[in-house]
Amino acid sequence: MVIVAVNHSLKNNIYFDVYNAASGLETEINSVTNIIKPILSNSQFEFTGNVRVGDPRNWKANIKKANQIGFYPKVKLENGIIEYYNWLLDA
Repeated sequence: MVIVAVNHSLKNNIYFDVYNAASGLETEINSVTNIIKPILSNSQFEFTGNVRVGDPRNWKANIKKANQIGFYPKVKLENGIIEYYNWLLDA
């Protein structure tokens, strides 16, 4: 996404634009926590399912603007989270 956005910005003299880099699919918070738990097995990470006022039950990013400049997701959420975690470890 970053490369697509930078190339589009340079080509069109656009600065400081914002894009959602996501799958565009609705994802329950609990599903994300189930992906993260095995990765952070040493932590005391817990998802209770309790919802406070203002807490989302799920996420869904609108990626229409990113699609318009040529971004289409290629990585599954689970793989992306694992790859990002491994990247952080190497940083």
